[in-house]
Amino acid sequence: TTTTTTTTPSSSSLNHYRNANSKSCSDRKATIVMEHMIQVSDVAHTCEHWTVYRKWNERYFVECCHAYRQGRAEHDPADDWYPSELGFLDFYVIPLAQKLQACGVFGPLGEAYLSTARRNRQQWEACGQQVVEEMVERYRLNYESNNNNNNANNSLGSTSSSSASDHDDNEDAAEQASDPEVFQQEPPMEATPREQFFT
Repeated sequence: TTTTTTTTPSSSSLNHYRNANSKSCSDRKATIVMEHMIQVSDVAHTCEHWTVYRKWNERYFVECCHAYRQGRAEHDPADDWYPSELGFLDFYVIPLAQKLQACGVFGPLGEAYLSTARRNRQQWEACGQQVVEEMVERYRLNYESNNNNNNANNSLGSTSSSSASDHDDNEDAAEQASDPEVFQQEPPMEATPREQFFT
């Protein structure tokens, strides 16, 4: 005859398991919420008022244009900024705002973030093309203005250096003329091959 012994968990063991499981679920939820917060911190301007969204959107546009002008990016952002922003709002920003609302830790602000992101999306769809055209024009004017200023400063610096060099040469010539022996003892040095190349 075989006797089977069944061990019934004690109430304390069950409570410990429930507490550990509850803590694990709580930690997991906290981790997910933190991940959402880190993600939304990178795109917080998209859940702000339209004017704030526009300001930071244009700053990022200018940064991307600089990278393209300097050869650090292969793609001109002006080519598809409008449709790319629509896709970004549809497939990243709004789903992320929905997750923030669903987790419930922000209370009424979760709904506010989501509704603001949706309004910005609607307004971008309605007038984003014109917004991009204005940003492109402003960037072009600022870029040309900065280039002109840099060219003017370089020209001024070159002229000042040339004038200072001519002044020094005149002083050297005067000293040599007043002391013929020095002039005879120190004839001009021949230019090296590198100096001849750059002359």
